[in-house]
Amino acid sequence: MNEHRQHTSERSERIDDTIERIVQNTLEPYLAARRPFNPSDVSSTGSGEYRPLVNGYSDLLHSLYRGVPHQELVRKGLSTGSDPDGGVLVPTEHGAAIARYINEYGVARQECTVIPTTANTISLKTRDSGMTAYYTDEASQITKSKPQYSESVLVAKKLAVLSDPISSELMADAIVDMVQEIGIEAAEAIAYAEDQQVFNGTGSPFTGVLHHADVHDVTMQGAVEQINYDALNVIPYEINSQRLAGAKWYMHRSVMELITGLKDNDGRPLFRDAGYNKEATFLGYPFRLVEAMPAAEDVSAGESFMIFGNLRNVTIYDRQQISVKLLTEGTVDSVNLGETDQVAIRHIERHMITVRRPKSLVRLTLAA
Repeated sequence: MNEHRQHTSERSERIDDTIERIVQNTLEPYLAARRPFNPSDVSSTGSGEYRPLVNGYSDLLHSLYRGVPHQELVRKGLSTGSDPDGGVLVPTEHGAAIARYINEYGVARQECTVIPTTANTISLKTRDSGMTAYYTDEASQITKSKPQYSESVLVAKKLAVLSDPISSELMADAIVDMVQEIGIEAAEAIAYAEDQQVFNGTGSPFTGVLHHADVHDVTMQGAVEQINYDALNVIPYEINSQRLAGAKWYMHRSVMELITGLKDNDGRPLFRDAGYNKEATFLGYPFRLVEAMPAAEDVSAGESFMIFGNLRNVTIYDRQQISVKLLTEGTVDSVNLGETDQVAIRHIERHMITVRRPKSLVRLTLAA
């Protein structure tokens, strides 16, 4: 009996040593490489933002090596709960890290108004017209007026990323890299999908700025390659001057390549390089390159390809921020996870997107 206990104790110590080597030699350097601007966050002794993530993975590896059941993972705080369809929720610190990656990769998350909500549907009133002031003679009846609104209903939609099945052996041998790398890939995919809806959505499920019926249109003759100063200079004047604060240009990098060398009618460059405490500008306004916007070679007659204005006029309502679940049962791509001893990783968020003030935005469109 004593020999068995000693053997078990030695095996446990070997597992502990192995886990620590994996964490120190794999996870911490990996995170440091991904986020080099703040290496102290992944210090083995520090208390930076990644310490909970490092600790969580360390505990999860210990549990997997020892075959700890899912209920025990929940009890130990490695999961926020279990699920009847099989699986455990990845620690919330990991979900928070993925949310940060989404904010970094996606232009929409950085530029739009983002509002958390607990509602599955939101009824929005859009201002169509305002009140009117009238000059009135003495003792005469004052003409009344009232603002006009139209109403629309938003419904929260689910955006999900599901990995291919992963063998338990691969997870046990490389769980640190696999979960983190899949999380980063999921963040990039979610950020791109959000950008697609905000800028280029066609109504399924949301309508973006390029296709919204009430956004101002400036029409340009010819092909995209013929873009010129005269076509661009009129765009800022389409917006009420009170709405110009925070306005920017949004375009695909291939469009930016076409306009970088443009000059005004007096030979002055439209593009100004960044200077001390100043960001680069085009026609006096900052710009953002958006990969989800149409590339120059893909734009046809009648299609829009540039946006100008303050994107705070577009709102993302977050119904459910990113949640990450490690699936251990069920079927993924015809593979039974439980029977084949494999897992899959699922990322889910739910949100609503709407262009709240379309008249504060302008798009450049090729003539049909």
